[in-house]
Amino acid sequence: MKKLLYLAVILLLSSCSVESEKEILAKLKDIPFGLKKEKARLLRDDQTLVTVPYSGSKKLPLLFVFGGLYYANPSFMSQQVPSYFYDDAIIVFAPCTPKGGLPYNLQMDRVKKMLKKEGITVKNITVCGFSAGGPDALAANDKDIKVIGLIDPNPEIPQSTKAKAQIITAFNKSNWHGNSPELKIAMTQQFNNFAKWAKGKGAIVEENSVAHETFPKYFFYKYRNSLFK
Repeated sequence: MKKLLYLAVILLLSSCSVESEKEILAKLKDIPFGLKKEKARLLRDDQTLVTVPYSGSKKLPLLFVFGGLYYANPSFMSQQVPSYFYDDAIIVFAPCTPKGGLPYNLQMDRVKKMLKKEGITVKNITVCGFSAGGPDALAANDKDIKVIGLIDPNPEIPQSTKAKAQIITAFNKSNWHGNSPELKIAMTQQFNNFAKWAKGKGAIVEENSVAHETFPKYFFYKYRNSLFK
């Protein structure tokens, strides 16, 4: 009886500790985001920004982030990640393929060559895609990918996917249809189909009311403890 009571208390406390959307959004302005020079050094090539922590470790987890269209370039996306992410992981920011970026495998080949020169190898990988970069994240095929994060993504269901990673997705349908009634009907159906497909893959699926441009910070903060496995 005491054991059951103890478990009930633990479950109650854990459920109470879950932050609401409103609480997270109110908190974001006080959380440090973006790369601080003292946390990691920055490597560049023509397409990507790559950060390497000053930890000195030669085998590190890697977070690969596809941006979206327009403003959501690698520089913008680098400012959406909580600053402490840079302490212990390599982080790669790349443009999505609709914006002229390379697919994941080609990008990673270039990144690994850069890291090899630094004497660094990669262990577990997390791939995230924001907006138009969502389909690029889903298309990534690498046995070392443990988590795929889809941040208010284009709700494109892949024809086939070999990914065995845990999928986490969050979206706001209203970010995708503006004031067009016809587009609202079409996008609502697309997102409903996408959510059904994702749940069938065992994904974590969240629908909310977060503004599109705010979504990366919200997502990275909310799922901060689930993105690195």
